[in-house]
This record gives sequence, structure tokens and C-alpha cells, in this order.
Amino acid sequence: MPGGASRANGRTHLESKDTYTCALKLVLRGEAGEIELAYPDLPQPDQDGVFLVEGNYRVVVPVPSQPELETAQIRCVGEQLCDFFAAHLGEAPGSLPWDAALARAWLPIDVWMREFHRTDTSQYLQTTNWLDRHTHLRRLSLIPILPHPLSREEVFKPGQMGRTCPFCTPEGPNIGRVLEVAVGAQIR
Repeated sequence: MPGGASRANGRTHLESKDTYTCALKLVLRGEAGEIELAYPDLPQPDQDGVFLVEGNYRVVVPVPSQPELETAQIRCVGEQLCDFFAAHLGEAPGSLPWDAALARAWLPIDVWMREFHRTDTSQYLQTTNWLDRHTHLRRLSLIPILPHPLSREEVFKPGQMGRTCPFCTPEGPNIGRVLEVAVGAQIR
């Protein structure tokens, strides 16, 4: 894990504690001096991208920006988490009397991480067997961008051929909306 990264208005230090947990320290600089915030037990993914959150294994399923995969931007866990945090951050008035309690209330990163893992793209990892687990780790979800079931003509787009497996999609309303990255294909 990278640690000790510097920022113009403060410092961050991220340290891996174990396979699924990391500690984050933020040092914010303001007119009153430095304020240090510590988040000792944040979830982090293992090498397969699996999180352990509240005793459950979870995976954040990548989401493309559009159904045409040849031109889509694929948003993986980092981009989704960044968007989630950006939606929760606001512009602080310059006149606030910053102290540790106010900074912690303004940046509840540990709470936001728990909330993020309750979103639709953060799913309980399927662990029925080895194949089920590894198949789930190769999923792509179009549900956030295609909220309604597709017609027969719309199920598979030309840009999905060679990038996703046309056979590995659920039946019913999620056909064509939950896909599996084809063997040999990679998300870049």
C-alpha cells in the first residue's frame, strides 16, 4: 500500500494492517494549525478484489458507462468509491472554527465506507464453490445504466462480443444486464 503521500493542504498516510484492513491518517492544515484524523479499521481489498466487511466477503462489480463496451469507460471499485465520496463531500464555509471533532464530522470516511458497501454494485461474494466465486469476480453490471429489462433485440450489443461471454448471463429480467468478462479479456 502506498503511504505518506503529500497533499498541498495536508498529509495522508495509509498503512495496511492485514489482508482486509488498513489504517488511514489524515493531517489537515488550517489557520488554527494541524488537525490529525485517524481511521484505524477501513476495509481494503485482497489481491482478488474481495473485501471483508462486517464479517462478510464482498466484491464491487465494475460498471460500464454505456452498453457498447468497445467505447465504454469501465468504472471499477476505485472510481466508484471516488464518485461516492465526491457526492458526499461539500464545500466548507471558510469561517468554520475547525477542530478535530468538526473535521471528523465533516469527513466520516469510516461511515462512508460502510455506506458504500451497501450500494448495489457492492455485492456479497458468491462462495457456493470455487467456480461460482471466480465467476462472480469476473462480472460486469449494466443494471445501473440499464434500469429496465431489455427486449430480445437489445440483449447483446455488437461491442460485447469477444469482451463478454454470451452464455454466462442470468435468465429473466437481468439477461444482458449482468455479464461476465470473457476469458482472456481484461478490464483496463
